[in-house]
Amino acid sequence: ILTDLREEAVVYINGIPFVLRELNKPVETLKHVGIT
Repeated sequence: ILTDLREEAVVYINGIPFVLRELNKPVETLKHVGIT
């Protein structure tokens, strides 16, 4: 079980963190509907 309290979800692949972003907006955070 993984509990993540960060604003952005982080995926670790071989110990390297990756943050999900939109391809055309690589420096903006994703907007989640219903989350403020």
